[in-house]
Amino acid sequence: GYLLDRSRSTSTTRRSLFLAAGAAGSLSLSMEWFQVYCHNRFPSIFDVITNVTGTLIGVHFSLSKKSTRPPPQNPALTPIPQDRNLAP
Repeated sequence: GYLLDRSRSTSTTRRSLFLAAGAAGSLSLSMEWFQVYCHNRFPSIFDVITNVTGTLIGVHFSLSKKSTRPPPQNPALTPIPQDRNLAP
């Protein structure tokens, strides 16, 4: 969830949460469906719920980190330190 939200630069909070929950739910359901046909494995809805919950926690962490991050500076401009002047 964290990496999915960080890979998308512009999206609203609601859209990020729904996208991550949908992706996690789809992936988790497909893995549980695969377990129906595997020997010695059994599917569980609890696995799907915990996977989606973990994804939503990751998205929430990513969104909170985005809001506390300072705005990006222009990397082409190099600031002159305060203790140095331009004169030789």
